[in-house]
Amino acid sequence: MKIEKAVKSDINGIRELWKEGFGESTAFLDFYFPRYFDWESALISRQDYGEISASAITAPFEMKLLENFIPATYILGVVTHPSHRKKGLSSALMKESLFRQKEEGILVSTLIPAEPYLFDIYSKYGFGEVFTIKEAIESYKDMKEDLGKAQIFTKENEIPEALFESLYDFYTDAYKGLDITLLKSQKDFELCINEFLVFEGSIMILSKEGLISAMGFIRDKLSPVYIKELLSIDAKSKQALINSVLELNKMEEILVKSPSEGASSETRLGMARIIDAVKILELSFLDKDIPLKISISDSLISDNNITFSIENKKLHLWENEKADFYFTINEFSSLALRYGLNVESFLSGKDGLRAYINLLLNE
Repeated sequence: MKIEKAVKSDINGIRELWKEGFGESTAFLDFYFPRYFDWESALISRQDYGEISASAITAPFEMKLLENFIPATYILGVVTHPSHRKKGLSSALMKESLFRQKEEGILVSTLIPAEPYLFDIYSKYGFGEVFTIKEAIESYKDMKEDLGKAQIFTKENEIPEALFESLYDFYTDAYKGLDITLLKSQKDFELCINEFLVFEGSIMILSKEGLISAMGFIRDKLSPVYIKELLSIDAKSKQALINSVLELNKMEEILVKSPSEGASSETRLGMARIIDAVKILELSFLDKDIPLKISISDSLISDNNITFSIENKKLHLWENEKADFYFTINEFSSLALRYGLNVESFLSGKDGLRAYINLLLNE
């Protein structure tokens, strides 16, 4: 068995692996692989006789981390063929992926566990809980103000190209308003839109005089109906779109999922792992005056085994000195990326930063 980067001729083998390992439908595979599958981002485990037994995709993204934009990845498609499970193949792929990301200059790796039990599995590779999502049951509220017209788009009623451009700009601006997130390319955004329209539901847009103020992904092809993601410029626009969805579906209330507001009481969504701790500290946190000595331990990436403090906008690395706090790399990833190095908030579990990602493919 050997781990290597995939080549173009491996596409059909990985597709078959997804079918057997994930149980993906032929309809989804026919939609996804010809249009969006990026074989150049795939890492595979190949048996000596050539069969692909496991794979993982490390898709490149730009991460917004406070005021900085840094290279990051999103890990997806981690799967082992049923006949090769319990051999440590996925574990070997995950570790190799992290080593390669370090060599390639990636600073943070992210993922969304498909099942709750996977949070514990991924924590073994240094991933900490970072991203949350706000979930709330919303009901109709009377509104006197005219906030515009709601348009609904489905698989049959496609989004016009001119509107698609405006929608991408609106979507990107909404994500840039978060403290920590992954920014989608136009191709990533197209995937989100098209996959959702084909397999899950419809998209509603609220606009007035050509300006978009809210957008909702309405999961209405399966029961129960709910809004999988709602982005808006303000609370009034958000409520106006909710009202329109309720009226359209003849419902009195609906589950609405929207970006994190930085509350520790929100539903956990995704994880992140800092690949290069020193560069993250130098790029994003030198404005934090933290005279406390904080020690990080990382069993996979040895360069992250450091003790540091920050004073007068300078990073100080300490050797052989007792630290005030000791964190594993997954704890430190949560501390830095969810709490902004606010140790007191981290230890008390109080509200942190607005950290949110969503590729809409995680259900």
